[in-house]
Amino acid sequence: MNYFFLQLQLQYKVDLIERKSVIIFDEVQLCPYARQAIKTLVKDGRYDYIETGSLISIKKNVKDILIPSEERKLQMHPMDFEEFLWALNDNSTMKLLKSVFDNKKNFGDRLNRKLMRDFRLYMLVGRMPQSVNEYITTNNFRKVDMVKRDILNLYEDDFRKIDSTGRLAMLFEAIPSQLNKNTRGFQTTKVLNSYKTTDNSILSMISELKDSKVVSVAYHANNPNVGLSAYKDLNKFKLYLADTGAIEMD
Repeated sequence: MNYFFLQLQLQYKVDLIERKSVIIFDEVQLCPYARQAIKTLVKDGRYDYIETGSLISIKKNVKDILIPSEERKLQMHPMDFEEFLWALNDNSTMKLLKSVFDNKKNFGDRLNRKLMRDFRLYMLVGRMPQSVNEYITTNNFRKVDMVKRDILNLYEDDFRKIDSTGRLAMLFEAIPSQLNKNTRGFQTTKVLNSYKTTDNSILSMISELKDSKVVSVAYHANNPNVGLSAYKDLNKFKLYLADTGAIEMD
């Protein structure tokens, strides 16, 4: 262990201070044995550890490794509107909105137009920290679009690693066009018309997309009461992109 920590400090030119340093395993899904090693590293007790990576790949790359019980899983989500405003150094708007809402007051047309412009900007830039940072740094939507394209390409690369037939990527790419058609549900058979698919295989692919956290699935239900999941129809659903900016990209 001493040799391992010495190598880390030499490689990255940093000093590790016991109980004050954190070691980050970025994209840990690419090295499952590094994830397994967390058990030993945590037991050593000198430092804290953070593992990051694509959830969908992390769930797949677990063959022949011992999943460490020491892991505490935290799911990261795209930025919401309040976090977007924080990034723009606006710490007051959401407080005022809450106050107006609680008191059932009206903002007035002028302020309402300003807020709607801010919200449309949020939807256009997108919810990913990289695209928001690019907008703040450059104020250039062309560069923001380039960042979003890179992010979408990473998603699609992950899908192709999991499903070499390309069906998952096709379902993901078809979301904007399916929403524009305003159909009653996502028409998987039309998207995958060149493939022979069963209901079970489609359900499995939708489950993979849900696990990726890049889409939201809305299932049809005839009885929207308590116990909604008991009435949802797994074969009738709509898919939405988790990041609104990705729709603008398409």
